[in-house]
Amino acid sequence: MAESPSKQNTGAVVIAYHPDPGLIDRLRTVREQVCRTLVVDNTPQEDREQWLSDAAAELELDLISNEKNLGVARALNQGIGWARNLGLK
Repeated sequence: MAESPSKQNTGAVVIAYHPDPGLIDRLRTVREQVCRTLVVDNTPQEDREQWLSDAAAELELDLISNEKNLGVARALNQGIGWARNLGLK
């Protein structure tokens, strides 16, 4: 029988594109509900601000910073790969 999803085995994937600073509070809320959180930042490298990387480090989030906007589907696929590699649901 498959293991039921729980905080201990569930991850969250958040896609960002030119995120606003309010994202930090939303990430804190998500982080409390799962064991691991990944942010996939689709903001083009030349437009990216340092605060998201700093927040990811502070909140112990995983971060993928794409060099350019690869689209939501590609970012979600990156997140699914991340979750599978960690054995998350």
